[in-house]
Amino acid sequence: MDEQVYSMADKAAMAPGVLVPVGEQRVAQVKISGLHFDQQALEILENPSDDDLVKGRDSDRLSWFKVIGVHDPEVIQRVGRVYNLHPLVMEDILNTHQRPKLEDYDDYLFIVLKIPRLVEEGLRLEQISLVAGEGYLLVFCEDEAKAVEMVEERIIRGKGRIRRMGADYLNYALVDAVVDNFFSVLEEISDYVESLEEKVLDDPDKELISMIHNMRHIIRKLRKAAWSTRDVADSLYKSESPFLKEKTMPYLRDVYDHAIQVIEAADGLKDRLAGLLDIYQNSLANRMNEVMKVLTIIATLF
Repeated sequence: MDEQVYSMADKAAMAPGVLVPVGEQRVAQVKISGLHFDQQALEILENPSDDDLVKGRDSDRLSWFKVIGVHDPEVIQRVGRVYNLHPLVMEDILNTHQRPKLEDYDDYLFIVLKIPRLVEEGLRLEQISLVAGEGYLLVFCEDEAKAVEMVEERIIRGKGRIRRMGADYLNYALVDAVVDNFFSVLEEISDYVESLEEKVLDDPDKELISMIHNMRHIIRKLRKAAWSTRDVADSLYKSESPFLKEKTMPYLRDVYDHAIQVIEAADGLKDRLAGLLDIYQNSLANRMNEVMKVLTIIATLF
C-alpha cells in the first residue's frame, strides 16, 4: 500500500521537524541495502537489520547504506535513530523539493543534490541526499540511479582507491558521479539539438519552433541545477570540516571544475538553439519573399 505523500502547501502548515513525505512517490516499496568493507574484505547486506546499521556506525571498516525510496518516514527514522540524525535532516530527506545544499553538523555532513534524467515529459530532477560521517556514507534516493549504481559497483569490484581511502573519498566519488551524470544528459540533448539542426535546414515547420522552445526550457532547468551543484562542490572544497581530509581536497576541486564545464556546455547548447531560431526565422522570411515575388508576377500579368 502506498504511503500518503503531502504537498508543499500541506507541509507549510506543519511544525518544523514533522516527518512527512513531500513530493512524488517514485517506487512502490522502500529498499535498504548496505556494504561493509575494507581493502581486503567485503560484506554485502540485503535488508540490513538494526544490528547491521549499528555495526556500520561503530566498526573500523567503511560502511555504505543505500535507501531507495524516501516516502516512508518509519524507514528514515529507523536509520536516523542509529546515526543520530537531526530531525531537520530527516525532514529534508523526506522532502524531495529541497534545493542542492551542504550543511555541516557536528558528527557528519548533510548534502542534497539533484540527479537529472530526461523523460518523455521533459527533464526530471530526482533528489539524492547524502549523510557522510567518519567511517560511513548514507545514501537516500527517490529511485534507482545510475550514478549510485556506478559507485556501488566500484566498491564491489574493489579496484582503484575507493576501498583504500576513507568515507570522505567515498562521499567525493558519489558527488563526482552525480556531476558526471549531467554530462550524460548533455550528450543526449546535444544529439537532439543536432537533429533539430538538420530539420531546420531540410524541413522547417511550425512544430519545429515548439520543439526548440521546449529544449531551451530543459537546458535552462538543467543549467540551474548544475549551478547549484557547483555551489555545493565549492562549499565542500572550502569546508573546514575535520571529516574532509587534506588528501581528498584536490578531488573535490576537480568536481567543482567539472560542474563549471557542465554549465559552459549548457551555455553552448543554448547558443546553438538561439542560432536555430535565427535560421528558422530567416527561412520563413525567405519563403515569404518567394511568395511575394510570385504574387507580384501574377499581379503584373493580370
